[in-house]
Amino acid sequence: MKNTKRAVSLLLAAAMMAGFALTGCSSTEDKKPAEDTPSTPGTTTEDKKDSEPATAENKKEDFVVAVSSDLKTLDPHETNDSASSLIYAHLYSCLTQLDESGNIIGDLAESWEKSDDELTWTFKLRQGVKFHDGSEFKASDVKFSIEREKNSARNAYMVEKIQEVVVDNDYQVTFKMAEPDGSLLYNLAQGGSSMFSEAAVTAAGDKYAENPIGTGPMKYVEWVPNDHITLERFDDYYAGAQASKTVTFRVIPEGSSRTIALENGEVDVVGGVVAIDVSKVVENPNLEHQMVTNTGVEYLGFNFEREPFKDVRVRQAIAYAINKEDIVNVVLEGNGVVSNTVVGRPIPGCDTTVEGYPYNPEKAKELLAEAGFPDGFKTTIKTSGDTRNQEAVLIQANLAEVGIEAEIILLDWGAYLESINGGDMDTYIISWGNPTMDPAESLNPLFNTKNWGPTGNRMHYSNAEVDALLNELMAVSDMDRRLELSSEIQHKVVADAPWATLFSKNNCLAYRKGLKGLKVMPNDVHLYYNMSY
Repeated sequence: MKNTKRAVSLLLAAAMMAGFALTGCSSTEDKKPAEDTPSTPGTTTEDKKDSEPATAENKKEDFVVAVSSDLKTLDPHETNDSASSLIYAHLYSCLTQLDESGNIIGDLAESWEKSDDELTWTFKLRQGVKFHDGSEFKASDVKFSIEREKNSARNAYMVEKIQEVVVDNDYQVTFKMAEPDGSLLYNLAQGGSSMFSEAAVTAAGDKYAENPIGTGPMKYVEWVPNDHITLERFDDYYAGAQASKTVTFRVIPEGSSRTIALENGEVDVVGGVVAIDVSKVVENPNLEHQMVTNTGVEYLGFNFEREPFKDVRVRQAIAYAINKEDIVNVVLEGNGVVSNTVVGRPIPGCDTTVEGYPYNPEKAKELLAEAGFPDGFKTTIKTSGDTRNQEAVLIQANLAEVGIEAEIILLDWGAYLESINGGDMDTYIISWGNPTMDPAESLNPLFNTKNWGPTGNRMHYSNAEVDALLNELMAVSDMDRRLELSSEIQHKVVADAPWATLFSKNNCLAYRKGLKGLKVMPNDVHLYYNMSY
């Protein structure tokens, strides 16, 4: 494809016309970067030097945050979606938590120790922590919560290696492990591992989600599905009452409508600004913004069960044929970074020394000829949503340059997932995010032979050496060793090319000028409970 604006415009116009016929959409939105230097992920808005000081006239305690989609349920054991996880981070506490840099620190657990064989973990709990109903959080609630999570269809995998929870006393619990689990502390920090009140859940039964009780900095007020959910400050929060008196998460699905609401002062924060609106945010003197690189990696995956993708040379050829810079600059309007490896940049263990497959169509042609396809072949690209349709159009043009004729099959989101989960595809475009910030979460579900299928390894990729390294990564908790293993796995996986890696997006978080106390998290689960002007 000639790299000209006219050629790209024609290709994307065709892509958009095709996309308008669908009712399904991508799970993510385009966003455009600011022209100035982006803020470092994991900062709070106090770091902004040009914020106006709070005064008696502009002091505010009630805030509105615009979100693109509604939560599914107020019971963290019933789902693991990102929209719900945002609410859980305000209502509930976990034993551990992520700090602004993605490191594990204590939450309801003050400290922990593990045995030399890592089969016993002992957690010392904070004393005096209260639930929203005034009752005290104790070790028995930990036992109840973990055992309830183990029966969760959505989240049991996070605690599946915990064989038994022993209550040592009111403020100490011991986990007996079936086998070592290097991801344990990360999994315990997720919304699905929130700590429940045994008494409250038992009393409410099936109606618990109608009035959830946590120990988090905010407590539940009301939820009007597909409209808003309102939380209010919990004055007895163990870390002290936070600044936000109320936070209302208002559901505004259409991206530009969220921006307009922010410009008009109807909302204080927009968690994800669409690409076409970022320049408006940057130029508006009443607004501020931060850019955060997404934990996920967008990729073109190959089905190892179909020819000719069993041949590594074919997979490598396609990876070389794709102009990733064009995709970032044109489809994302510059809002992203090219990915050479399979782990997102914010994740500890992302190895930026992995060279990957830079754009090289001549190398692609050489590899295709070596594989027996000097004249190319026909294939399909399955995807969903307008943004990914545009990506597919550019990839289609790239592949045509090296002799590969690729038909784009555009499906609504539900049909698309059903198709690729069932292995009915040649190639497909999707991304894998990692809100846990655990290196293993970016690798094991996707590249371990035992995870073939919907779990993540839809490619049916298998490499015995990689499996052995992944199994060690899942078992060891020493971070230095985990980072070494992550690096080795990435080099081996990228050499096998189960994906043609594409990019990681940059997300734009925008807010009213002078807002302080917003915690910008590297996993996009931003924290709004301590905001003020």
